Amino acid sequence: MPDVAVGDCLRVPVAGIETKVRCDEPGANERVTGVTSNTGGAAVCPSGTSRTAIYPDPARTVCTAPSAQ
Repeated sequence: MPDVAVGDCLRVPVAGIETKVRCDEPGANERVTGVTSNTGGAAVCPSGTSRTAIYPDPARTVCTAPSAQ
């Protein structure tokens, strides 16, 4: 589970593990739009979210959208 906050950026490969990166780094293709401490999934994400990652332990939902890069 990545340690991220709203506004952080991720490199999310087609097949692989997402990695927190600087937003100006090449390959930063997702921006975190929401983080909640539950497993509510897409229902707890703000509008504009394109991808939702749910982690069961500790319970966390990470919402992302394509970055501006």
